Parts: sequence; C-alpha cells; structure tokens
Amino acid sequence: MLQPERLTGAGDVGVHLHQLDAIVVAAYGRLIPNELLEQALWVNVHPSLLPRWRGAAPVERAIMAGDT
Repeated sequence: MLQPERLTGAGDVGVHLHQLDAIVVAAYGRLIPNELLEQALWVNVHPSLLPRWRGAAPVERAIMAGDT
C-alpha cells in the first residue's frame, strides 16, 4: 500500500502505473494530476451514503442520523 502525501507527477507514485490493473483511492483529499489519471484505472471509494450525506463529515453525519 502506498500513501503519498502529494502527487505531482509519475515519479511520485513510487511504482510504474502501467504495471497496475487499478488504483483504489480512499479519503485522499488532494487533486490527482491528469498525467497520472490517464495512465491507469483509478477507483475512488467513499464510505458515505451519498447523495444523502455530503460535505466535510459525511460519515459522522450518517452516524448522528442513526443510519445503518
């Protein structure tokens, strides 16, 4: 698992993207450059119940509302 703080180019990832089938992103919170997006399949996962809960704290809002 790689968790780079910032992605500015292909050298930042630490692996050759063409070797990967997919890249899963969860709670990254930064922009991923188009240069990188074009080199592999990127899947962004998010645990919130979108579109009901949006904003800065969707998981916390779901818990506060009693959602399961």
